[in-house]
Amino acid sequence: MEDSTFVQYYEFSITDHGGPGDPDAKSYDSSWNDRGVEPEWLVAADNMLMITSEFDGHRPRIRFEVWPSDPGPRHDAEVITTSFYVSSGSIAIDEMLTDTKNLAVELGPPKSNWNVRGHRTTLVPPDHFPEDADEELEAYLFQFWPGDPQAR
Repeated sequence: MEDSTFVQYYEFSITDHGGPGDPDAKSYDSSWNDRGVEPEWLVAADNMLMITSEFDGHRPRIRFEVWPSDPGPRHDAEVITTSFYVSSGSIAIDEMLTDTKNLAVELGPPKSNWNVRGHRTTLVPPDHFPEDADEELEAYLFQFWPGDPQAR
């Protein structure tokens, strides 16, 4: 499935699409502290992926793929692999500063752990893009497959 969002403040997030109030999900702060999250361009917490872009104020290409097992990384992009817990079994891009609703990506059963591999490809060198460019400066591919049920 393909989607997009408007990147503001160099960030966008992908969040659980319908699981607020899940007592099994840790808070963002607790989840990040427990994981020892390092500042990477893709970081995971329960019910959330936070993505840091190379650019501000643009619309990247975003593709989601759900696999039954690890599909293996592509070799033409920056790649980060991590895992996270999803309460509802579905996720969507969270429009942080607008009311736009994005399509949900159905991962699988609720209250499950998922692996995610993020691929980030810069389509225009950061120091050579036109000032008025606001589309397709980057492309992202997020591949999801079932994670270890005991991980967390």
